[in-house]
Amino acid sequence: MIGEKISQIRKEKAWSQEDLAERSGLSVRTIQRIEKNGSKPRPFTVQTLASALEVDVTTLLSKEKNRGQAPAIDFSILRQINLAVFVHVVLPLGNIFLPLIIWRKNRESALVKEVGSKIITVQILWTLTTLLLLILTPLVSLLISGEVQVGQFPTVLLVYLLSVVLNVLMTIQSAQRLLKQQVNLYPAIPTLF
Repeated sequence: MIGEKISQIRKEKAWSQEDLAERSGLSVRTIQRIEKNGSKPRPFTVQTLASALEVDVTTLLSKEKNRGQAPAIDFSILRQINLAVFVHVVLPLGNIFLPLIIWRKNRESALVKEVGSKIITVQILWTLTTLLLLILTPLVSLLISGEVQVGQFPTVLLVYLLSVVLNVLMTIQSAQRLLKQQVNLYPAIPTLF
């Protein structure tokens, strides 16, 4: 179990539970519950403990069985969900629907359910924000300059292209984190589901 693994690594480092709590920013009570296998830690908590213990997440999850799936398979599915976002370049709203389909088929894994829903939430928020910007840009341009476009190039197109570039960069950054098996993607964004 994951609690036994955390306890073993902590003891190998000659740390008390208080030491681990201080290094991880978690409460001593949380660490006690996890080590006694009284509660299953969330993926973010596992990542935090792995960082504090200076080990890979897979080291902590290696004994943990996620309904028959190995953690490597979970990260592979998360990478698929993340990379499916690129469909939006060709197919509008594909950045939501394709990752959602992959997520629904694999959400029995706690790791895939939590991190996958975070990726999809970010895409929903990106889509809504981009749509709002596309609606407001001509209005703001009209108020400022009296024209809907500046020169020969439509301002709306420029805003959309910048928004797509931002989404691509966010997706690449998430892909890099997932390759390192880090699960704390978009920590400031709450999940919608």
